[in-house]
Amino acid sequence: MNTACQLLIEGAAIIIGILAVLWIERQRRPNIEMRVEEVPCKLEGAGTGARGTFLRIEVHNKDIPRWVAAFYDGEPALSCRAWIVFYHLDGRAACSEKMPVRWVGTDEPERGVIHRADRTEVEVLRKVQHTVDIPSGECAKMDMAFRQGDQTECYGYNNDSYLHDKRNPKWRLDKGRYLVKVTMKTGGRLFADAFVIINDRRYEDFKLQPADEETKRRLA
Repeated sequence: MNTACQLLIEGAAIIIGILAVLWIERQRRPNIEMRVEEVPCKLEGAGTGARGTFLRIEVHNKDIPRWVAAFYDGEPALSCRAWIVFYHLDGRAACSEKMPVRWVGTDEPERGVIHRADRTEVEVLRKVQHTVDIPSGECAKMDMAFRQGDQTECYGYNNDSYLHDKRNPKWRLDKGRYLVKVTMKTGGRLFADAFVIINDRRYEDFKLQPADEETKRRLA
């Protein structure tokens, strides 16, 4: 074998090796999938008759392929931050702002008071956690909406809801159906999905379901 052929083979082997390493590293990256929580969280007020339902999304950092997992660990999704936008079915915005997500299981924010120079007081939240880490093969849940049993409207639910007894007027959604776009950022990458809030029926039928593919493309 002449020198030129040998150099060509060695060069090809190096390129193939580099591409293989890059491909394996790509397989290790967080692979995010969003799903509707199978069993909605119910709030039953002991002795008061008050009841409510939380609609939530499960965010899964899917397992890496088995053959890769035999040699490498999957990467965690670090500092996951997410936000939600509510739409009417015709695509019009249902709320004026996007809603930062509250991650289920994080510490509840503490309520505090700021004293202004004009001697007025403003209630604020402290120790608010906006991000979580999701290890490979595990999931975290995010809150989306809350409906109280004796009401027909529902409300987008996040950390700010602690200042409004779970019903922040900024995220009020009257009786009807709404499209919801959820966007999450981790490691400089964005993941998005779309869902539909069913809030045009009785309280027992208040639920969340995945949006169809056409709707997802429209909101992309």
